[in-house]
Amino acid sequence: RQTDAKDTLKLVMREMDKLPQKQAEVMKMMVLEGLDYKEISKRTGLSQVHVRVLISAARKTLKRKLES
Repeated sequence: RQTDAKDTLKLVMREMDKLPQKQAEVMKMMVLEGLDYKEISKRTGLSQVHVRVLISAARKTLKRKLES
């Protein structure tokens, strides 16, 4: 089971790297660094709304890729 989890994590990270640059950047901040929308907004200079849009698009793309 640990191997399955590690393989899944590797797959998710690989797919995250294929996202458009801004989507990948904000997703990594949220997932790997545990930042929230406000913190990501401050760090990137993007509005919180823009960060939410990027995260939403990234999640949809990742979900679609991982389900196929």
